Amino acid sequence: MVDVSAKAETVREAVARGRERMAPGTLRQLRAGGGPKGNSLTTAHLATMMAAKRAGEWIPLAHPLRVEAVDVAFTFESRPAAVGIECRVRTTGRTGVEMEAPFPAG
Repeated sequence: MVDVSAKAETVREAVARGRERMAPGTLRQLRAGGGPKGNSLTTAHLATMMAAKRAGEWIPLAHPLRVEAVDVAFTFESRPAAVGIECRVRTTGRTGVEMEAPFPAG
């Protein structure tokens, strides 16, 4: 773990984006808000928020962070059938959420 005790507190923000491809029928079901066990995007939204708050427990050598905001957005993409996912996390501290956000795939 890096010593950040001498650093000043600043507002920090990270944005992570991803895309989940799926069968067209699955996308139609998600758009309709249905599924065998209810609205899957509601569950995914809550799971994303919970994971963001606990990232310091799961990423080796990461600092525990006081997460102040987590915003999750889903977009539907028809061709190919996919759901776009964007998660934006904000905090104020000596180190921040931007250190734990994944690098974009290259």
